Amino acid sequence: MRVVHTSDWHIGKVLNDYSLLEDQAYILGELKQFLIEQKADVLIIAGDLYDRKVPPAQAVELLDQVLSGIIQDTGVKILAIAGNHDSPQRLSFASGLFRQSGLYLCAKYSQQIETVTFQDPYGDIVFHLMPYADPAQIRADLKDDSLKGANEAVGRLLSLHEQSIDPEKRNVLIAHGFFTDLTSGSGLIFGEETNIGGSDAVDIGWLSSYDYVALGHIHTPQRVISEKIRYSGSLLKYSIAEATRHKSVTVIDFLEKGDMVIEQKSLSPLRDLRIITGTLEELADYKNAVNTNDYVFAQLEDQDLIPDAMYRLKSVYPNALGLRLKQKEEVSGPLHAALTLRQGKNPLELFEEFHFYVSGRRMEEQDRKILQQAIKEAEVKDE
Repeated sequence: MRVVHTSDWHIGKVLNDYSLLEDQAYILGELKQFLIEQKADVLIIAGDLYDRKVPPAQAVELLDQVLSGIIQDTGVKILAIAGNHDSPQRLSFASGLFRQSGLYLCAKYSQQIETVTFQDPYGDIVFHLMPYADPAQIRADLKDDSLKGANEAVGRLLSLHEQSIDPEKRNVLIAHGFFTDLTSGSGLIFGEETNIGGSDAVDIGWLSSYDYVALGHIHTPQRVISEKIRYSGSLLKYSIAEATRHKSVTVIDFLEKGDMVIEQKSLSPLRDLRIITGTLEELADYKNAVNTNDYVFAQLEDQDLIPDAMYRLKSVYPNALGLRLKQKEEVSGPLHAALTLRQGKNPLELFEEFHFYVSGRRMEEQDRKILQQAIKEAEVKDE
């Protein structure tokens, strides 16, 4: 059986006032074509189908079109759960009817983890659907106030469910949240999101009974210590912090018990999100610009911020998200600490430090003389 693992669609996402619905419609169309080309049997969506609990009407329409199109045109069965961005009540509407067409949508938390079983030439594959639930919700449902944090609450839920798992069958858990190795504190292997812990983290020790764990919530595709415990990552880049991260979907070929092949496959977005670096003169040169329709964030190498910089940048990159002076970013750390040591410094020294903190360069002698004169005049007025 060939399964495609995705998560974090975040339909309806707005990035710096730009609606990403067009980009999402495009990438989901690419996903549909990918399912056909890969001859997939099952599509997993491990939470956060929407970007917010009350999605705009256009987002609801897009999700309806995508799910209907995949089922009608590909025959692929869809297994989806709610994430922390989703509203369980809204997402679960008519879910009983959807099952008849091949859409298995588990949005509401239940103490009894829902299972769906499919067959292939090697036997049964049992999918365990565990939508996101707040630890307080689990604690109240189990009537156990001793459960503190996600690890104890979710862990208890998984422990109770483990009793019903048939170890002879292939078992796949679909879940949404922070799962990591709490023993070492560094369970996430790839990407920048490492050392996740605290009350929101759930230890991967609870997942030992599953042949594969399809996770959602973290946007960078990566495994969690084990090859069989994976985040698929989001389909698109949803923040400037994700600009350098590679996006993909995870394809799993389930063979006999204990044997599977896992691959990461890329989809091409309508627009990339990237960081561009250079002087404003260089970046605003249309002749040398590439992929100008991308979402870009500019790191300017100019000495000073030019008043109409954003206007000039948008004349070349209409989807520009913002800009900043690169020098300021590089010096802000140590200078910020230095500025806190201001005792015993006169106003001129303090302003010189502030000028360097903002601009990344020392004051010119002519500017210093003007400032000295202004300080003297101000002191005279105070007297």
